[in-house]
Amino acid sequence: MPEILFENSPLWFVPIILVSGLLTWFYYFKKSKFSGGQRAILAFARFCTLCILGFLLLSPLLKKSDRIEEKPILIWLEDHSKSVSLNENPEVINSLYKNDELLKELTQRYQVEQLDFSEDLESAQDSFSNTKTNIELALRQVQERYYNQNVGGLVLLSDGISNEGNDPLYAVRSSSYPIFTVGIGDTTSQADLFVDRIIANPYSYLNNQFPVEIYIKARELAQQGFRLTVKDQKGEVVHSQKMEVDGKDFFERVDLYLNSSTIGLQQYSVELSPIEGEENLKNNQRYFNIDILNNQKKITIVGSGAHPDLAAIANALMVVEKYKVSSYIAADLPADTGKTDLWILHNPNAVLLKKLENSKTPFWILVGPQTPFAVLDKQHGLKLGSAEFEDVELWMNGNFNLFSLNAQESDWLNSLPPLWGTFGESRFNGARQTLFKKKIGAINTEESSWFYAQADNRRVAYTLGVGIWKWRIWDYRANRSFENFDDLVSKTVQYLTAASQDQRFIVDIADKFSTTANIYGEARLYNSSLELTNGPELEIKISNESNEDFAFSFSRSQNTYRLNAGKLPAGV
Repeated sequence: MPEILFENSPLWFVPIILVSGLLTWFYYFKKSKFSGGQRAILAFARFCTLCILGFLLLSPLLKKSDRIEEKPILIWLEDHSKSVSLNENPEVINSLYKNDELLKELTQRYQVEQLDFSEDLESAQDSFSNTKTNIELALRQVQERYYNQNVGGLVLLSDGISNEGNDPLYAVRSSSYPIFTVGIGDTTSQADLFVDRIIANPYSYLNNQFPVEIYIKARELAQQGFRLTVKDQKGEVVHSQKMEVDGKDFFERVDLYLNSSTIGLQQYSVELSPIEGEENLKNNQRYFNIDILNNQKKITIVGSGAHPDLAAIANALMVVEKYKVSSYIAADLPADTGKTDLWILHNPNAVLLKKLENSKTPFWILVGPQTPFAVLDKQHGLKLGSAEFEDVELWMNGNFNLFSLNAQESDWLNSLPPLWGTFGESRFNGARQTLFKKKIGAINTEESSWFYAQADNRRVAYTLGVGIWKWRIWDYRANRSFENFDDLVSKTVQYLTAASQDQRFIVDIADKFSTTANIYGEARLYNSSLELTNGPELEIKISNESNEDFAFSFSRSQNTYRLNAGKLPAGV
């Protein structure tokens, strides 16, 4: 029922009534010019008005409580990955997954929400086709979707086989509601020999040896022998050895060194010979890929003096095996550094710039306070404004297209600390592609601070400032990794060291795809002025190991090309 509450004591209503009556009597009955009927009507209206005003001065509050009963939410979460249908017969799946009687009974007490998952959280479906299972991600997505709602519990139906994501226990620990698990499949330990995982570097070099770690596990197959075989892409055996399971729960790590004899992306297979009594032979084989490179690119970094930028650039490149990085202070630079594929000069003085005067080697110059502007103007056609330096905030040019940057990198690049850069406007004799431009306050200017160009059939880059070491620290602070900074530096170096004729046409397609993922790609074509164009038709032909051809056409997207080849069957 409604209830009236007062901020002040309701006893005040008694003097309010008395005062209202007294004022009414004094105004209408002590001396009045109204007739008897008029006096009564006006007196009653005045009295009621004064009482209501006095009542409102007591700050009354009308309180009304309505009780609404809401059923708690029960989340019914089903594992619809392919392993469920392989490890359980259809009758059991139907009895658990499609138990209408049980769901009807639960509906009387709960608001049942039916969801499915495999790689991701989805609405209810009947398919069991996805080969990926990420239980931890599904539990975390449920928590986000039903955050701050009346969840009574979660029922998880799964075979417990998870091949993606973290341990589901990490998601369970932060759950505010109970989780009930219903195990599906045979819980008994079956006899099985399998390749657990393979660890190998993604790159190697021609005629070198590369290490491979193979982890092998076995259950319920004690005292039985088998053979480990490693084959190359042509099917030739590159390693073979006999092994024996020495216990009920067997684990062995095999360390190998294989020869890299063919240039290009090579696929290797690891095979374990079957043992009598094994239930599953599909996991006796596993593949890994190695990209065999012809040679390493030699990168020489030279600074006029010690500076944290030198270490930041070197550390970013050292994680990429296809680069051999050497760092020097100008005073310690040897007279003969050998063949160099790229010079990176940090805050160079006139002596260092002299090295590039007649060189045909690509270079990247980071202009600092010791850099002579007159030499830059004479040798490189780069005319800078004032010799003064200041903190320069930057913004990323959205039309930059010499190499691709993903959305995460683009967001990070627009939030970087300022450089200690040149003051005033710069001019360059020739075409240039600008990555960063100056920002003054909240205004994005068109003045270049980091750009790329072409001179004498070589790639060059200019950064009009120093202090990019702060970017690497900023990256770790924001993302707990150096990935974005390292990727920016390595893509700059990759672009500069590529042959000029090769860099005019670039196709970016990953070398590994899941059978459940679409094959996406991107291509960029440049004219002689380094301007993007997509006039010609662009097609691609993908061939497998059986010499079957799959032909696709790229679509045009602004000035570039895009590919969506859909899903392809497993193979090479």
